[in-house]
Amino acid sequence: MTKLEFYKELDSMLELEPNTIRGDERLADLPGGGSMSVISFIVLADMNFKKTVAAKAIAEARTVADLLNLFPGEIV
Repeated sequence: MTKLEFYKELDSMLELEPNTIRGDERLADLPGGGSMSVISFIVLADMNFKKTVAAKAIAEARTVADLLNLFPGEIV
């Protein structure tokens, strides 16, 4: 998966306009966060990467870049 595809997935997951996510955003500044977005992100990780991501790791992420770092070597 490319970074652009990842950003598009986040846009969709958070119900944002396409191309809202650029990669430098703080998660606290994005609308649509909350417990449902954490669950959605866990599903995204499982479906796209066959990887289980702990809710705690997602909750500790502060930026979009932090989320990318949960998938080392898998997003180019």
